[in-house]
Amino acid sequence: MTRDAQRVPRPVLAARAAAVLGAHVPDATGKCRGCSTVLGKAVVWPCTFVSLAELALKIVKGEIGER
Repeated sequence: MTRDAQRVPRPVLAARAAAVLGAHVPDATGKCRGCSTVLGKAVVWPCTFVSLAELALKIVKGEIGER
């Protein structure tokens, strides 16, 4: 862990990941609604935020990272 990094409790990490996954869903054209709303331009889904949220959930489940 880097000097500035802080541990996040697993329940908090899970809640934040769920919030991201709830906001970043595909629209009818396969673009991310969450990114399109914030950035004002189309971003292909799954976006980077979805990938990071899925990675966070793997950490919460103990599939990767410290045990």
